[in-house]
Amino acid sequence: MKIKGHTEIQLTNVKTGEVKTFHDDNMMTNGLAEFMKNHGMLCGTPFTDAVKNDLINTLLGGILLFDTALTENANNTRLTDGIKMTANACHGVTHTGDPTELGSYDANESGWQNAAHTVYRHVFTWTTSQGNGRIACACLTSKPHGYIGEGNSISKTRLVGSFNPTTYASEVDLSTAKLPFMVLDNEIFYISYDSSGDTLTISKSHVTDTECDMRDMEAQENTIVEDLLTINNPTATVLQSLSYVCARVLTDSVVISFSPYGNQRRIVLTFPRDFSSLTSYIEVTTAATSIVEFYNFSFLTADATHLIAGGRDGKVYKINLANLADVSEVGNDSALTATDIVEIFSTGKRHYFHNAVYDETLNAFYPLNASEWRGVSGVNDVYKDDISLYIRSNPRGYYPYNVNGGRRNDYLATINNLSSVVTKDTTQTMKVIYTLTFAS
Repeated sequence: MKIKGHTEIQLTNVKTGEVKTFHDDNMMTNGLAEFMKNHGMLCGTPFTDAVKNDLINTLLGGILLFDTALTENANNTRLTDGIKMTANACHGVTHTGDPTELGSYDANESGWQNAAHTVYRHVFTWTTSQGNGRIACACLTSKPHGYIGEGNSISKTRLVGSFNPTTYASEVDLSTAKLPFMVLDNEIFYISYDSSGDTLTISKSHVTDTECDMRDMEAQENTIVEDLLTINNPTATVLQSLSYVCARVLTDSVVISFSPYGNQRRIVLTFPRDFSSLTSYIEVTTAATSIVEFYNFSFLTADATHLIAGGRDGKVYKINLANLADVSEVGNDSALTATDIVEIFSTGKRHYFHNAVYDETLNAFYPLNASEWRGVSGVNDVYKDDISLYIRSNPRGYYPYNVNGGRRNDYLATINNLSSVVTKDTTQTMKVIYTLTFAS
């Protein structure tokens, strides 16, 4: 089925009554196809009850308005770095107050427009105090992501609601005796350490994702595991923990960072993609970085050249791995402490947490309107080569490790770059009418 979208933006001056109207057509991306994709044992059905009961409003019931035009490409299904969200809204939600980015849904003007059910209209509204700023692009997204948004960079406040990045996810339990850190080319990779902390082992097993293997069983711990490499502990610190493991896959290498027991150091290891050897090791210490004490989380930038780490002082730091003395403070407009920020998943240079997003290009954290989901203080991201999935693990010493996988709802389903940029101010209300026309 083909879907055509049309956007009408109305800006009404509340003092003069003047109405400015802007019309544009949009393109559909592969966002919905990614959400519906079959991921075998890595992912359950996309048709949860909420989705089945109201497909259009659950999968296309959110809107995001950005300050910059996006590349019009069907594969551009996630927001790229360096772009700020001006406004957002979602089906069924009426909102006043902070955050001022979030608007309301007009149920009276929305819904099917004809008896043949070929035309559906979403109507979103913002008051004079909401959604102010530059608007260059309008995108439909899922209902939860329309609420959560892409970072409240204007109000710098957040609203805790009932949605999170895994709403409609239909989670699958992938618990295992080894801590997974990466899924790549239908293989899941693990890291483990011996009880004395003297060695680290990298292992892998097959998973059913884009192909089938008869050895695969429903529980990951029952699959055939192959040890790839065992190395001696590269640090004098006893490895009593592998908390907050982060992986980045580069052209010819894989970089892993993790936190051993204690708050004085972080470990960064680099391997060739076949894990035939350890090619480099960096021990990031408080002494080398002049950070008083690390606290809880750290993660690598997309190119693995820098480590973003929280300090016991509540600040967030960016550490140059080529020169550990080169440390700068990261903007934290999310008003979150280092305790809160544990990476859940990432897309390129944008990194998502349970209630914040970090953009490498903007070098700042911005708050999200997400609910605080299960076990968030102890979970972290497992790297995937498919951005439609999330896999999260609880690495805090539990055995077997609690691991869950499911679908991400943060896709961009449409891209509508406006023919002329719209700037809304406090003298105007705004209405966005997004009309979807369905054809066979």
